[in-house]
Amino acid sequence: MRKQYSNFTLRSEFRYPIFVRLQTLSPQMLKQNKLPNKDKVSGFIKKNKTGTFLELPNSVADRMIERWTKESHKEDEDLYNEETWFAETWDGALKFTLRLCKYSSSSSSINNFHQSKWEIEDFSISSSFSLEKKVTKAGFDLDNAVNWFGINGALSGFGQINSTKTSESEIFSDLRFENQTFSLTVLTGFSKQQTEISYEQNLSTILIVDFEKEQTRSFTLELSSQIRNLLQIITNQKIGINRFTLGMQKIGKPISVNGSVIGYERDDRRENWFISNTFLPKEEKLINHEIRYSSIKKDFQTILESWFTCTKIQVLAENYLNSSFYEVPVGTTLVMLISGIETFFAGEKYENSGSELSAKGKLQHLIKLTPDWENFFGDSYQAEMEEFSSFLIDNRVYRTHGTKRKRVVYIERELIFPVKKLSNILRKFILSQIDIHF
Repeated sequence: MRKQYSNFTLRSEFRYPIFVRLQTLSPQMLKQNKLPNKDKVSGFIKKNKTGTFLELPNSVADRMIERWTKESHKEDEDLYNEETWFAETWDGALKFTLRLCKYSSSSSSINNFHQSKWEIEDFSISSSFSLEKKVTKAGFDLDNAVNWFGINGALSGFGQINSTKTSESEIFSDLRFENQTFSLTVLTGFSKQQTEISYEQNLSTILIVDFEKEQTRSFTLELSSQIRNLLQIITNQKIGINRFTLGMQKIGKPISVNGSVIGYERDDRRENWFISNTFLPKEEKLINHEIRYSSIKKDFQTILESWFTCTKIQVLAENYLNSSFYEVPVGTTLVMLISGIETFFAGEKYENSGSELSAKGKLQHLIKLTPDWENFFGDSYQAEMEEFSSFLIDNRVYRTHGTKRKRVVYIERELIFPVKKLSNILRKFILSQIDIHF
């Protein structure tokens, strides 16, 4: 059975011989959905853990480099394709739209075959070359979404996705992000993959976004990042988006036999979108069940509204995630967290003097706004909180400016516990700002 475009995820690895056209397709060519024999070259497309690469005859690179060098370019400037390239597998089952290809290198093999290598930074796999230029509908497959929304959540009685059976879904409408309106559907059901020798059925959860007005790909990518960040904050685990599905399948003209309509033509404009440098951590099982979907289900519409409309919380949360989820030195984590808190409370002033809060004042302000903040400290919580904040600020100043203060520690491991406590306080504060209390 031939591979379908929907079978791939951002973690998939593959290698296919392909035909490539290095020019834009005309409307007639798009309608025929097949590369013309003229002006196409043979090559290979290969995706592995390091990236996605296109291997072409070296003559392609030679022509482009010759033209490129005649133009005014800097020596360290990268060479990219000037217009979208199109490719398909030899059997025509998979179509590739290659939007951004960066020249990497040239080489020759033992039989003196010269080839050029291109790194593909933005491309789509589909069943059709006729793809939408703007986005009206997008689907995101997130790691562990099925566990949080489905098995461990409130959804049950799963049907089969893309079948006549009804899948479980929840719809959250009239959401706004950067002044754009959209709805978010959580669709849970069974998806199946079948080959000539195997049949596999998996429980799957997809988050589907329907825009009120068509949007750009960059806006769609930013929105997907905010959805992922929200789920990461709630679960306190790394979550990647392993598949982006853009577009929709449209119903075309009716198909008639002996005067009776037996079906409709299908115009499949869906695409499996691959974009480099998206956050895709090592896949891991969801182990943190501190906040379950079932416990916040009735408030989830309000939670989404609060999250998408508060840019300050999004920025603070991203600061928390970048410092806590990436493997960075604990001293760097401290600097990033305090800087994020300072930015969040920029312009906040003391009640008495009217001057802006100091870094320590902003830190203490955040701590006291955190629900049940006293539980992070002992019986003398006020004094302990003041000592804690002074310790963090002294060490942040030292690691930023080199200024030695009373509470500075020089061994990084002595910062691990205090910085971990600060991270926990910050996460609880962020969640409280979007009406999640635990």
